[in-house]
Amino acid sequence: MLPEGEKVSEREKTASGVKRCYVSVDGKVALSTSIEWYEADTPIAEIASKTVGAGPEDKVSTDKRYSYSGKGGAGLIRCEDSSQIDKDVDGDLYATVRVGGDDSADAASVLKVIEAYTDAAPAAGECELAL
Repeated sequence: MLPEGEKVSEREKTASGVKRCYVSVDGKVALSTSIEWYEADTPIAEIASKTVGAGPEDKVSTDKRYSYSGKGGAGLIRCEDSSQIDKDVDGDLYATVRVGGDDSADAASVLKVIEAYTDAAPAAGECELAL
């Protein structure tokens, strides 16, 4: 999903309980991700609508866990019971992926990335992200 280039770099930023990561190719952001808590049972299409480039034509998986298009996607991260993480957490953790700038990717490729990202997040400790 990344464009061709000479140098790939990564930058992370966490603020107000949202963890963001930016992947740049030759100094231009090519892919960005976020991990964020939302109210429990928020529809995936609503999460995706907050992602730049998402639109009403985005596809939603049959299990309603993912929303995706060639511009990006969103997915529900399967955490263990959130009440075990923090008594004040009553919600679900979501990840978003956005293709940078005016670029676009194959929607099936975006779905593969958001699936892999949401599946890897619990093992990486993302379910313990503070609010």
